[in-house]
Amino acid sequence: MNKFLFLLTIGPVQSFIAQARKTQDLYAGSLLLSQLVKTAIEELKERKDIIFPFAYPNDIDRWDDLESLPNRFVAVVNSSESELQKLGEDIETAVKAKWESLSTSAILDIGKNCKQLSMDKGFFEQIRQHLDIHWLFEPLTDNYKESFKLLERKMGAIKNVRTFEQYNYNGLGEKGRKCSLDGIRNVKFYRMTETQQKKGKEYIQDNLLFARDNCVFDYKTKLDPSILRPGEG
Repeated sequence: MNKFLFLLTIGPVQSFIAQARKTQDLYAGSLLLSQLVKTAIEELKERKDIIFPFAYPNDIDRWDDLESLPNRFVAVVNSSESELQKLGEDIETAVKAKWESLSTSAILDIGKNCKQLSMDKGFFEQIRQHLDIHWLFEPLTDNYKESFKLLERKMGAIKNVRTFEQYNYNGLGEKGRKCSLDGIRNVKFYRMTETQQKKGKEYIQDNLLFARDNCVFDYKTKLDPSILRPGEG
C-alpha cells in the first residue's frame, strides 16, 4: 500500500455564474456543486484523510451537516497503484448518478402537468454531458509541497485539453431551438407568448422548436417569471 494525493474537481462553475439571473440562481448553483462534492467525499469514505476542505477532522459525522463546500477536494489515499483507476471511476460514477437523480427530480416537478413531456434520450444526453469532472492521483513523497504542486500542475494540463463528446441524438446532432440562457442545448421547456398561443402548441413545436419531445406551456400558465418568461425556452 502506498500513499497518494487525490484531487477531484467538479464543474462547470463559470457557466453557473454567467447564466444566473438573480442571487437565488447563484445560491442554487453553489448548492448543487456542494451536494455533488459531498457525494464524492462520501464515496471516498475515509473522510478523516481529507486535507481540503478542512472541516471537522475529529468528528466525521458532522460532515453531513455541511451545506457549503468548494467544487473540489484533496485527500490522502492509501492504496495499491492497481486499484487507483477503479477508485476514481467509482467516485465519478457516484457523482454522475447523484446529478442525474437531482436533475430528473427537478424536471419532473416542473413538468408534472405537461403530458407531452418526453424523458427521451435527448434529455438524458444533456444531463450526462453537462458536468465537467476531473480527477487524478499523484504519489505522495516526503516533500508534500512538491507533490501538491505537481498535482495541481497536472490538473491544469488536463483541464486545458478541454475534451468533449459530440452530441449525436438520433444521428442528426442537436437540431432545434436553443436554450435562451446558454444558447447551447435544445429547449425542453418553452412558454408561449400571447400571439403564439393563438397558433397552438403543435405549430410552435414544428415551426419554432423543430421537435415534439418538449413541454410547451400556455401563455397564462402560472409560472414564476424567474423560471420561464413568455417566449423563452
